[in-house]
This record gives sequence, C-alpha cells and structure tokens, in this order.
Amino acid sequence: MAGAFLSAAAQQSFPLTGRVLFPNDNKPVQGATVLLVDEEGNSETGILTDEKGLFRISEVQPGTYTLRVTFAGFENIEQAITMPEEAMDMGDLKLGVVVFNAEEVVIEGQEAIAEQKGDTVEYNASAFSTNPDASAQDLIQKMPGIVMENGQMKAQGEAVEQVLVDGKPFFGNDPGAALQNLPAEVVKSVQVLDQQSDQAQFTGFQDGETTKTINIVTKPERRIGRFGRAYAGYGYPDDRYKAGGSVNLFSGDTRVTLLGQTNNVNQQNFSQEDLIGVGGGGRRRWGGRGGNFLVGNQNGITTTHAAGLNFSDEWGENFEVSGSYFFNYSDNDALSEINRTYLVEGDTGQVYQEFGESSRQNINHRFNGRIEYKINEYNEIRIRPRFSLQQNASTELDSGQTVLGSSISNEFLNRRQHDRLFFLFSNQITYSHKFNDEGRSISIELETEYNTDEEESLLNSSINYFTEQVTLDSTDQTTLGSSDEWDFGLEIEFNEPVGEWGRFELEYEYQPRYSDASSRTLAYNSVIEQYSRLDTALSNEFSNQYARHEMGTGFRINLADGDFVGNVSVGYQVANLNNDQVLPQELNTRFSFGGVVARSFMRYKISKEKNLRFFYRSNIDPPSIWQLQNVLNNSNPLQLRIGNPDLQQSYDHFAFLRYSQTNTAKSSNLYVIFRGSYTQNMVGDAIYIAEGDSRIVNGITLQPGAQLTLPVNLDRSMNAFTSISYGRQIEVLKLNVNTEFSAGGSRTPSLINDQLNYSSNYNAGLGLTLSSNISENIDFTVSSRANINQVFNSLREDLNSQFYSQNSYARVNLIVGKGFVVRSQVSHQMFSGLSDGFNQSFWLWNGSVGKKLFAKQQGEISLSVFDALGQNTSIQRNVTSTYIEDVRNVVLQRYFILNFTYKFRKFSGGEGPDMEGRRGPPGRGRW
Repeated sequence: MAGAFLSAAAQQSFPLTGRVLFPNDNKPVQGATVLLVDEEGNSETGILTDEKGLFRISEVQPGTYTLRVTFAGFENIEQAITMPEEAMDMGDLKLGVVVFNAEEVVIEGQEAIAEQKGDTVEYNASAFSTNPDASAQDLIQKMPGIVMENGQMKAQGEAVEQVLVDGKPFFGNDPGAALQNLPAEVVKSVQVLDQQSDQAQFTGFQDGETTKTINIVTKPERRIGRFGRAYAGYGYPDDRYKAGGSVNLFSGDTRVTLLGQTNNVNQQNFSQEDLIGVGGGGRRRWGGRGGNFLVGNQNGITTTHAAGLNFSDEWGENFEVSGSYFFNYSDNDALSEINRTYLVEGDTGQVYQEFGESSRQNINHRFNGRIEYKINEYNEIRIRPRFSLQQNASTELDSGQTVLGSSISNEFLNRRQHDRLFFLFSNQITYSHKFNDEGRSISIELETEYNTDEEESLLNSSINYFTEQVTLDSTDQTTLGSSDEWDFGLEIEFNEPVGEWGRFELEYEYQPRYSDASSRTLAYNSVIEQYSRLDTALSNEFSNQYARHEMGTGFRINLADGDFVGNVSVGYQVANLNNDQVLPQELNTRFSFGGVVARSFMRYKISKEKNLRFFYRSNIDPPSIWQLQNVLNNSNPLQLRIGNPDLQQSYDHFAFLRYSQTNTAKSSNLYVIFRGSYTQNMVGDAIYIAEGDSRIVNGITLQPGAQLTLPVNLDRSMNAFTSISYGRQIEVLKLNVNTEFSAGGSRTPSLINDQLNYSSNYNAGLGLTLSSNISENIDFTVSSRANINQVFNSLREDLNSQFYSQNSYARVNLIVGKGFVVRSQVSHQMFSGLSDGFNQSFWLWNGSVGKKLFAKQQGEISLSVFDALGQNTSIQRNVTSTYIEDVRNVVLQRYFILNFTYKFRKFSGGEGPDMEGRRGPPGRGRW
C-alpha cells in the first residue's frame, strides 16, 4: 500500500476493527467490502466482513484515512478517521438504504476497465460482455493482456500457475478446473498479481521468486447460494458419449464444489498432473520421481472417468482450511509416426523412422490441503499436506527402420508392457513470528516427503541388422524395480530492521535426501519357460545420501513510501553426494559440490500506472542419482542409455525483467518482458551412433544404426526470450484487442560421435486476438498466431532449416429469437518446412445449434458436430541438440452428438435482497 501504509518501516502499527449492519433490522452484513484509503487516495483490496459482520485490519499506522464500506444494493459508508497510536474500534456501522426498481438498477457512466495497484492489475468484470452461459475463463480471456495459447492461459506474457477465489486456493494449483467451474456472473473483479511465497508474504523480504496468479473477487451477493450444471450427450459414429456436472455450494467463507465427468470424446482430465507413465520422470526439488507429471493431454483417443471435490472454510476468526481431491481414470489408444534426423557429421546423415501403437490405462488419486492458523497478531502457522497415488498399465508396439543415406541399416519390432504403482506423501509446515520491534521477524519452514515406486516391465524385441549378411538380434526380458525416497528440508529466515528504510536478512537452508533403489532384469529361459537368468549389466542396486547446506545474507531497502523496493542476497552452498552401488558392479562414489550463489530483486514504481521489475538468481545444480548411475537402459534396444558417475555440478544464471503500464483512461495495458538463462558446465548429452559398421563404446557393442546416450558436462548453454504484449478495449467498435510479439533463441551444446555440436534455435511469433464486447447475445473471438523458426547446427550445416506454422481460429456464440443458440468455431493450422509428408494445411470446424428450455431458460438441448470437414490432425516438430524430428499422432475425427444441459443457480445476499446478477453492456454497471 502506498502513502501512509508503506511509510517508515520502523513505525508501529495497530489494529482497526468494527461491525457492519443492515439499516432496517440491524442484522450483520456478511461479505461487505471494507477499504481504508490514505490521504493520497491510495488503497488496498478491501477485506470482507465475516458472518457476524465483523472486520479487522491488522496493521494500520497512525494517520488520517477515509474508511469506505460497500455492499451491492445499498449506499456506501464513507467516514473520515484519524488512527491513534493504539487499537481502534469503529463500533457499529450501518449501510444506507437504496430504493430498487422492480427490474434493475443501472448506473450510467463509463467504468474503469483496469486499475494498477502496485504490482497488481485489477480488472472490472462488469466492463466486459459475455453470454449467459459463460465461465470465468470465457470472461477472463476478454481482458487486455490475458490470452489462451496452446491450451495455456497467459497473463502479462507469463503462464498462469495458480487461481485464487477471494484470496483463497480453489482446486489446489489447477487453474483450468478453477476457471471452468465458476460462472462469469459471480465475478466482480479479476486481479493479476505475482504471488509471493509464504515466508516472503510474512516477512516482507521479497526474494523475487513469484507465482503468476489470478485472484477472482466474487460479488458479495454471490457468496451465499448454490449454482452448477449437469450435462449429457450421445453421438454417432462409434457410440460417442459425454456426461458430467458440477455443484457449487457457497455460504460466505464455507465453499464446497463437487464435479465429475465421463466421456470418450477426449475431454481428458481436470489437471495437467493427472497422468503418469506418459511423459518421463523429471525431478524437481519437491515432488520426486513421478510426483508431478506436467505432460498435458495424451495424444490419441481417450476415455475418461473423473471426479473432484474442493472445500474451503474459516473455523473461527483465525483458522482457515482448504483442500481438494481428484480421482481420474483414463484409457488411451494412440498411433504415432516419427521421422527423426540425427545431426551426425557427414553428408548422408542417419534417419530414424518409427510407427508406434500404444494402449495406456491410468488411475490417479490426488489430494492437496492447506491449513492456516493465526495464533495471534505475532504468530501464525501454515500446513500444506499433499498425497498422490497413481497406477499405470501400458502396452506398446513399435516398428520401423534406421536409414543411412539410401541404405537401410536395420529394421525393428519392439513389444513392451509396463505396470507401475507410485505413492507420494509430502507436508510443508511454516511457522512465523513477529517480535515487538517493527520489522523484526523469524520464519521457520519444514518440508518432508516420502515416495515409493514399484515397477514391472516386459520387453520383447527383434532387430534385423543389414551388414554383409543379415543379422538377427532378439531380446526377451522382464524387469522388476522398486525405489523408496525420503526428502527433508529446513529453512530458517531472520529479518532485522536497519535504520528507517532498510532490513537485514539472515537465511540458512538444509536439505537431506535418502533413497534406495533396486532393479532386477531377468532374461527368458526357453528350457524351463521362465524369466530366470539375472542380467547383471541391466540390473542395479544402490543407496544414496544427499545433503545440501546453504548460508546466506541479504539486505532490503524500501524508499519513497514503497516506490522503490530492492534487495540483494549472497550465500554459499555446499552439497555432499554419497552413492553406494552393488549392481551392475560395486562402486562407491563421494562428491562434494560448492560455490557462491546470489539473488537480487528490484521493483521501481515509476508512476501510479507504470512499474519496472527485475530479478536475478544463480544456482548450483548437482547431477541427480539417476544421471550418475552407470546402469544400461535398453527399453529401446536401438537407443540405449547409461549414466555417468564422473558428472560434475552445473552453475545456472537466470535473469528476468518486466515493464508494465496500465492506462486507465485509454483502457489499455502494455507489458514488455525479457528473460534469459546461462548455464556453465551443464549436463548435456553425448550420443554415439554406429553408422555403417558396428562399434564398441564403453564396452558396449553397437550394431549398425544403434546408438548409446550418456550424460556429460558441456559448456555454454544459453537461452533468451522477449515479448511485447499490448491490450486495450476499443469502445467505439465494442472490441477487446490483445496483440503480442515474441522472439527468442537458444544455444545448446552436445557431443555426437565425440564431435562437438552447437544447436541454435531462433524463433519469432506474432499474435492478434479480437473479442466482442457488444452484448450477452453476441459473443465472438477471432485469433491468429504465426511463428517462424530457424535451426542452425555447427556440425551439420546442410541440415540448417527454417519452418513456419500458423494457427488461426474464429469462434462465435449467438442467441437469437426466443432462446435459439448458434455456436461455431473454425480453426486453421498450417505447417511448412517440415519433413516430406508432414507439411500440412487443414481446417477444423466445430459447431452446434440449440434451443433454450423452460421458463428461466435454465435448460438447453443442442446438436453439435466435431470436425465437420473430417480434416483434424496432429503434427509437431521437436528440435534438440542431437536430432530434429517430426511427429504425427492419430486424433479424434468427425462425430455428431446430441446434448442436453441444465443449469441451476440460487443466490442470496444474506439478509439483503436476492438479486439476479446480469452483465450489462460496456460502460454500465448493472445488477
């Protein structure tokens, strides 16, 4: 907060309390918004009164303010106050009476579309028109600076990672579920902000590590009631079906949401982390192997059954709880085609061609919880438990060949079966304490995690190698694997005020990790017809201990009442890695990693509407235990992988710069973003390829066309990205406009047959989105984005290439006559510069016609068609430091489906009037 709210850091603050009542019966008002405005006219987002009508603003510094209380349907309370150097109770405050027209009240005049409040941009929802069936996601996409790109919502040029509702978590960390299950009509405003960590929020020492967050502020009169929908549909051909629904029960702070779905039309999951065994096992600091799979929707055709529950409540004045649970079952069938060109030195090049068929079944249970207890104004504790239980079964069949020039090196046929059971439980506890001296605080954070993984796989492979004579190599094996991992983390942060504007920070982190893993590969014995012969080269057994210590200190400065905030932190990090291996051979490794790490953050408030933000971080990354294990992985016998026990740590640098400008008068905003990274001694790939003849690498014989990949330390990996996004509302044309220009580049080293290759990928894109702001009966969006990519390789300059893609779509929803609804979406995708047979230009047309039913039009029956032109396809180009590949996947094509949808909603503003909220045309506030 500007002005008096962010005056001298050393000045003491006091609580301000009161109670808000209805004017006629003196009953308490739940959900009234209470604002405190300083002498300069600056204010924060208002707090809400509880079920007893009470409010409490915990920290108010002495000075002169205006107290403003608002509640829809009643005259505001505005009262000048002088805050003394002690706690102040305003007593009972009564709302003013407003006489309502029987139909509605319309407030004429142009409304501000957006307002800049520090780092937060707040959009006024009533300034945007959506149809009556619109979700919060439909509404938000109309707002300047917010776009959907490849299924990912972006705000201010960054991906949205979290959605809050009235400042509280909604469906864990799943933005999609939150936005799609809230109707637009309950939204009062939308805030876009950079959410700080729990420790940073409490201590005020901003470390620059933020989460791009959207906070949906609901209308007070929509905080008590129930709303939701149910739908079902059946179609032709192939017995296509879908059914589902959602129920939302809101009663002030108590909020419960239930949702479910079942379908075979590729509506796959509520969250991107529902899938296991589909996209690999990336490792994060917290989450472990298999803990969080950000793989998106599966390619192919999927049948899904899913259900979810979200709950949040306040138990008393100082106790808040929230949680979400998801169940997801998916059954996926997929076909794919891969054309991959390796960057081997020479003129011929090696090409890998694969045709794949797979079937996967996945069951997932996931829970996220949050408990906050404010013991008193000096102490608080936050607890975040999480668990995940996932089961996966898959069957894959791959066939293809490897080609060198005009000659076939090999042909292969691989069959795989895989079963996996994974369980994870983690918990984060944060305790924070403020001392009597303003600005002095201590925060302690403890994280624990345990995960266990059980796997069983079967591989049956046959490969024909074409040398002077045809050689057949076959593999028939099963692998049984298990692992257990325990992670702990302790972080202590102490803050001490220095002078009037400064603050000193002292921080210590300790993170130990213990893991055990075992894998047994058994070859098939045809004599006894069992998998009985242990293959020690493909088996492993090891235990691992990892411990990281980091001690750091920092200084924060806050000048000009918060117009400039900056801090610099410097620390030293030490990590010890102990690895004890029994199989495939006994090996004990001990590594110590250490170095200086730094972090800096700066925010400069140029003016009320302009902000500049900068962040820099350096980090030391030791290799993972999986990268250090020299155990051969032959799950694809032509593409072998093995670890490297001689790996060293890498050193990362990351920088981020953002300029933001919000012009309230012109209803526009501008964002300029730059981010870049540089990695020293990175862990990259060394790939060894047997071209015309077989070769031996690390004691492993590679047949013609086969390859071995192992991790090695390489230098000078760089990545840079910049974007300029501009959005505004054109009142004359009743349009919302969002445009973005982006450009970026990366440079990644690799070793290919001991030859150093630098793969450089440069890209530029331009996007434009137009959306209507006409009325609730006319809703349309037109969008187009073009991208151009250039690929350069130092080892194979003849494979330097340029490819182009463009994705455009137009969507329109019309309500005409007596409840007739027409919906249509046409998209066009074009690819150019890919491999032969992969360049495409196709149209996808989806549409429906329907009729609203019943007196309040809460029902609808419609007939819809998906892919009316029968051209739907999926093509993707992937560029790495060792190869360039094009991938084609089978997708769902044309079908017709008859749908029925029923929506219900009943709201009550407590003891106030029961108002049917409607969204009026731009420039009008309407309720």
